[in-house]
Amino acid sequence: MNKVTKPRGTELFIEMFKVLGDTQRQIIMLMYGRGKWGDLTQGEVANALGITEQEVSAKLSSALLKMRVRAKQLGVNLNDYIPGD
Repeated sequence: MNKVTKPRGTELFIEMFKVLGDTQRQIIMLMYGRGKWGDLTQGEVANALGITEQEVSAKLSSALLKMRVRAKQLGVNLNDYIPGD
């Protein structure tokens, strides 16, 4: 009998990330990514993507909600992957 394994760590984050649109992914990476592109403010993300801060805020809220729903489906807490959410 084949054993079904649950995704872990990075695999879980990727599963949550799959539910996002392209711009939402970019926003998450620019605000929460590690290394060169993480820790940007909403204003900096808006400038980088050529959209308004209001669009960043709306897309970020939507992205976090989608990720939170997917995380719950996977049996994990989004706060373990997105600090301060």
